[in-house]
Amino acid sequence: MKDFLLSIQKYILYFVTGVQLVLATVWIVLRKPSIADVLIGIVSITAVTALVLFLFKRASNRAMIVAALIYFVTMPVVLDTAVSRGHIAGLPAAPEASIEELMVQRFVWPRFFEMTDFSEYDFASEGLALSVTASPELLYTDYFPLMRENLSSEALAIEYKERVSFAFSSYKKAMAKEMTSEFGAYFFSPVSLVKESFSHLETTNLYARNYEAFSDKSPVLSKIYMRFGCISFLLLILLGMLNTLLNKEVKVKRVVISILCIGVITLYCLFFPVRGFDYKNTVIILLIYAMTVFRSLREHN
Repeated sequence: MKDFLLSIQKYILYFVTGVQLVLATVWIVLRKPSIADVLIGIVSITAVTALVLFLFKRASNRAMIVAALIYFVTMPVVLDTAVSRGHIAGLPAAPEASIEELMVQRFVWPRFFEMTDFSEYDFASEGLALSVTASPELLYTDYFPLMRENLSSEALAIEYKERVSFAFSSYKKAMAKEMTSEFGAYFFSPVSLVKESFSHLETTNLYARNYEAFSDKSPVLSKIYMRFGCISFLLLILLGMLNTLLNKEVKVKRVVISILCIGVITLYCLFFPVRGFDYKNTVIILLIYAMTVFRSLREHN
């Protein structure tokens, strides 16, 4: 049974790697990235490749490890992030953003418009408030700079703390539900990506804008590439987990460390980048999940 499962895993891995490599190549050609983007993409992919080869340098199934590595770096989410440098859709929080501004971004948005009183202490127009409610990155490009120009840092801190306190007292159930949903989306990124790849036209989060930028040059190919990559990755993870379980090679310490790492990255994604399920923030999480596949291949002859 174990040998049969390993054979199935091997042939599926080779097949999906071959198909995805072709899709990735055509997608890159049609996208026509700049030389700078290509160079940065090569550096990023080389770094991941070196890390994986170092971690699994003693693996007996070298061919399968290399195939799994090629598969991972040609995943649509990974390749798009490497080529686009992660800034096509959704700006991250500005490095100089204060704790109070980060808290506003996390807890006040998306109820920004209804919590804006347009008083002498709030210099946002109704139009800007509506725009910020629809696009949270405008907090950092438009709203926060405007408030900094008109209020002192002390007055701003008080203003933002009052808004966050009001949000906590008035919308705590809604916020808890939103945070739980976003936490689950990031923590179980392989599943979330499959779900989002079939529902991107109906979503309002950053994935929709990620996908719009990802598919602008070749919509039909991009849809096939994205769905194939997300589904096949989830399948490989499940096979890797099953293979490891059947061979009784589960290392509790590794599992705990992986869960903690994914949890820490997920918390970062919840509080620091602009809100919403931004697939460019999932690459490291996906790499941790991919280690399940690499380990299941390494530990068999």
